Amino acid sequence: FETEFVEESLSVSGFDINGFKMYPNPAKDVVTIQLNSLNIENAMINIVDIQGKLIFEKNMSNKNRTTIDVSELQSGMYFVKLNTGTKELVKKLVIE
Repeated sequence: FETEFVEESLSVSGFDINGFKMYPNPAKDVVTIQLNSLNIENAMINIVDIQGKLIFEKNMSNKNRTTIDVSELQSGMYFVKLNTGTKELVKKLVIE
């Protein structure tokens, strides 16, 4: 057999697997969502409960950071979905 060493980078530039940051988590009053990529022009944020019911929806057009008031949500686990049109990313959100 033959072995070949490749010195080129195998990464894809500009691709961030995490997609967005969400803090604080767990949250009580306000959650901040920050997009990791500045080249996303239009993103939709959805918060759904554990049964899949849509609780909150917000458009993040031309912004890379937004805050969401979660003080009215009951304690428990929710899912935050970021939809960019080409892909959808999901993170868990815990409300205290």
